Parts: sequence; structure tokens; C-alpha cells
Amino acid sequence: MTCARREENAELESAVREIERYLRAHPNASDTLLGVRDWWLEGLDAVLPLTVVQLALDRLVAERVVAARPIPGAVVYGRIREGEHE
Repeated sequence: MTCARREENAELESAVREIERYLRAHPNASDTLLGVRDWWLEGLDAVLPLTVVQLALDRLVAERVVAARPIPGAVVYGRIREGEHE
């Protein structure tokens, strides 16, 4: 594994953990990709590339931790609530 690939994996894992932490603290939060990066991940030391944030959100959607709701021109992400089905 290259150094760049290890760094991307570390960033991805950090983003996943921080999104989960943010949603535990703010269970009613919802935002777009940019909002997730700029607000939900503000606790990280560096601003992550949008591609890494998207990968983190995609993983959490696949794990049914986060819901993705299309709106005109964007997607809004938020916590899946009990009884909610995607």
C-alpha cells in the first residue's frame, strides 16, 4: 500500500468516526456533502477532500447508519431514525 493510499484510508476512518460522533451529539442533524465537511467534521485537524467525505458517507449509508435523501441539486444526509427504511 502506498503512503498516499494509507493517508486516504486514515482520513476515511477519521471521517467515519467523526460523523458518527457528530450524529450521537446531534441526532437531528442533516446536511449536504459540503455542510457535513464544513460543520460535522470541524473537529478534525484538517479539512478533508470532498471525495473522502463522500466515501465516508457512502460507507455509513451502506451500513444503514446514515440516510441519504435526494433534493433538487444535492443530497441531504442525516441519521436513520428507528423504524425508518431506505
